[in-house]
Amino acid sequence: MLQLLRDTCGLPRALQRLFIVCFGSYGEHGSEFFEKLERKEVDFVDYFIKVKDCLDKQYGIKDYVKNNRDVATKLMYLCIEGIPIVPDKYVLDENNPALTIRSLERDKHIILSSVEQSDELFLINMPFYFICIYNDSLHIVNPTLVSKFYDERMYWYEWEKFVAYHEAFRTNLAIRLGKKTTTLRELYPNADKSDVNFDFSVNLKPLRVCEANEQFPLTNPLTEKSDGKEIDWQSGDVVVINGSSAL
Repeated sequence: MLQLLRDTCGLPRALQRLFIVCFGSYGEHGSEFFEKLERKEVDFVDYFIKVKDCLDKQYGIKDYVKNNRDVATKLMYLCIEGIPIVPDKYVLDENNPALTIRSLERDKHIILSSVEQSDELFLINMPFYFICIYNDSLHIVNPTLVSKFYDERMYWYEWEKFVAYHEAFRTNLAIRLGKKTTTLRELYPNADKSDVNFDFSVNLKPLRVCEANEQFPLTNPLTEKSDGKEIDWQSGDVVVINGSSAL
């Protein structure tokens, strides 16, 4: 339940829709919800999808993204990467000067949080519901692993899948914004600041995630779990998840 609340990012309209889905418009389903919660019968993924779909229908988020793909991609990139910006100076769309970070905050698309020790810099926060809706339209990665956020028992293999899709998501998002190269330090901002190796630049390629039947490097070549085709892991455009039961 706490994760459902966190996914609203504190945005009032997302919180309101979550409460309506869980408790009913007038709280008429509140007792039933908490009884199911106590019996551990609540399907959190189902509730997440219901809230996400309701938000999209109520506010036309997918339509907004389809009509403003470049702006939506920029917003997601700034949010995911945690890049500080000056809201009054950052240009989202040169052809639409009226569309600003501040206007999106007023329209309740995003939340701005101040950066410590700075009066000008802010971070963009977006509800995870919105990030998933944006991805549904932009197709940065496929599929979105919503269920992994609500699995009480995330085993190592599921964690590897989450990390793989997260890496592909960040890289593909950067490419959508026109980036062709980046430094390892930009890819891994929390890495050792004193290690000069992280200043090397690397070329970016669109990534897809493959699940292998085998485990690398014990077995080579590798084949895809979905169709048995050989994985060209040296191509540089795949993130390979080792087979969980391979020897």
